[in-house]
Amino acid sequence: FNVNNNIADITYDFKNNNTINPYRVAYNLQQYKSDVRLSLEAKYRISYKKKRKGVDFRIFAAKLIGGQNSLLAFSLSGNNDYLYDYTLLARNGYYPGNARPWIQNAQFVEKDGGFKNLSNIAPSNNFMITTNLQASLPFVPLALFADVGLTENTIISNQNITKSMKVAHNMGVALVLVPKVCVVYFPIIQSANLNKLKYIDRVRLTINFNLINPFNLISNFNI
Repeated sequence: FNVNNNIADITYDFKNNNTINPYRVAYNLQQYKSDVRLSLEAKYRISYKKKRKGVDFRIFAAKLIGGQNSLLAFSLSGNNDYLYDYTLLARNGYYPGNARPWIQNAQFVEKDGGFKNLSNIAPSNNFMITTNLQASLPFVPLALFADVGLTENTIISNQNITKSMKVAHNMGVALVLVPKVCVVYFPIIQSANLNKLKYIDRVRLTINFNLINPFNLISNFNI
């Protein structure tokens, strides 16, 4: 149980941290003012014989009960870190035309929808369900990835209630520099509703500063 920025945050999870086929299932409840957010995240890895390689599956499902413009809304791209759980080079995400270096715009966290490509679809204030897949390629520090998701927004205007549902997907190749710490994602295919950015602005990366430790980096380095 945690209270951060007046947000009540309760998580229950169970996991298997074995080297072969680990998994984790986490249930989360957050409450901010009159808004309540319920979510489920499930991860499972099919391990290869080669150490630190395998196929990773992730499922995220969430429902928001509350206001139309809630702080707790969930994003396909996963950068809405309102609890400040992660160290980000730029906390406000990418905005076309800003003067920040590419690496600040490109960094993201695999949370919420977990899409590797930047999404211009508005954060969901109703429900979301996504699936993420990443499969290591043998002998090289590369992986294939794919994301697919369904998101719905409730729009209230002049006492009229309408619902807007979006389906999106993206696929590509990842360069795994250090497993779980630094990975660069190069999109190849994406649905038209994700974004219309230049290619370099669609390339994104994870830098998990919470796991950066010189001894861990040496042991995790992907050869």
